[in-house]
Amino acid sequence: PSSALAQAPNKTARIGVLLQVPASAPAVKPLWDALVEGLRERGWEQGRNLVLEGRFAGQNPERFHELVAELVTLKVDVIVAANHQAIDAARRQTSTIPIVMAGIADPVASGFVASLARPGGNITGLSNQLDEVRVKHLELLKELDPGLERIEIVYSQRYSASTQAMLAQRDEVAPQLGLTALSFAVNEPADIEKLFAAIVRERLQALIVHPAPIVSAHRKEIANAALEQRLPTITGLKVLVPDGFLMSYAHDPVASFRRAAWYIDRILAGADPGELPVERTHDVELVINLKTARAIGIQIPPFMLSRADEVIK
Repeated sequence: PSSALAQAPNKTARIGVLLQVPASAPAVKPLWDALVEGLRERGWEQGRNLVLEGRFAGQNPERFHELVAELVTLKVDVIVAANHQAIDAARRQTSTIPIVMAGIADPVASGFVASLARPGGNITGLSNQLDEVRVKHLELLKELDPGLERIEIVYSQRYSASTQAMLAQRDEVAPQLGLTALSFAVNEPADIEKLFAAIVRERLQALIVHPAPIVSAHRKEIANAALEQRLPTITGLKVLVPDGFLMSYAHDPVASFRRAAWYIDRILAGADPGELPVERTHDVELVINLKTARAIGIQIPPFMLSRADEVIK
């Protein structure tokens, strides 16, 4: 239902949205549309009583600091951010403008909020259960091939969440599953060719690919290299699977962006973000590409197919 404030005459809300890539990008457009639709459901419409100020850092997360400065100068009513660096940049530059997290891992450990039940500052929103997803990526590969021994984790050092996830997967989860996990940082386009060489050199049997912007930009090359080496791949972004990755297991960011609109509306109506509990997202999806499975010559176990939320045939 639309809020009373959204119906008030002469009230225009200005919302800053911090993202890595533009709203027109295939991976981001569904998120942007979900936010717009969620706000529209509550009576906020672009061109009538809503201005969305999108700011995009590209493959350099350091840019978030200058982008936040622009939004602060514009005196936006709320800032929406969907990754660790963006939220960190925002909180360093404003303690008064409310910040809505659109799904990040462990905001308490990151120091963004005092607790999920009572955030306490100017930050609230949604937290995803990335720790569970990290574990599941390795478990799914092991279920696919119980004889699996050597895997590569492809990550980006430019994104702290990717580095943290890699360390947890490599040093904690993999040994528990009897796996040897190697890591390879892809920070710039030149690293893609080095990755291909490493895949051959290290006699790898599978890849876990973190969905950093550099990976999304070169997703088809990475998928094709894995296909040539007949390697199963799993990632945390489902839009990569139609381009040739074997599987994704990830939270649904579309649901998080749609729910972020509820937080924005409550804050615009006067709610204190420090008193709005952080919600943990539970929408996790398994997507499997059977075309890729056939191309690399592996059989997906029926029990895995039955658990899949989407199967690409």
